[in-house]
Amino acid sequence: MVAECNTLLREGLCLMINSDENLEVVAQAADGFSAIETTLSLKEPPDLVMMDLSMSKMDGVSAIKEIKRQRPDSKIMALTIHDSDEFILECFDAGASGYCLKDSSQDELLKAIHVVISGKTYISPGITGIVMEGFLDNYRKLKKQPPGTALPSGSGKYLS
Repeated sequence: MVAECNTLLREGLCLMINSDENLEVVAQAADGFSAIETTLSLKEPPDLVMMDLSMSKMDGVSAIKEIKRQRPDSKIMALTIHDSDEFILECFDAGASGYCLKDSSQDELLKAIHVVISGKTYISPGITGIVMEGFLDNYRKLKKQPPGTALPSGSGKYLS
């Protein structure tokens, strides 16, 4: 399923995805509320929900949280322009299994889809440095703490 607020982009993504003989777009949504309603209305959940993060009515992160709450086995991949660690961490914390940037090539996007459908996590190569730096920052904070002390405020939120 493709959830994207821009009609031209959504339709182009559907054509691109359908060009892969192993993939088929079964539904579309133009905003976060529609993404939730559509996902829940399908007899069988889609193998993957591709979610834009900046949509009207309800943002993608909120939609991811709600879909995961009602359909915990759903695989969701963010497709976005946002490359900040805040968005990346919020998406994975909400339950996303993948994070792909909209400036990716067709080959990268199709690879990302297949990786997430197979049950693995995908992160666009262009943002792996951001993710690793955030991970290392939290690791360094944890390493400085004496054993048995509380974690610093905010750290560990994404570590478990």
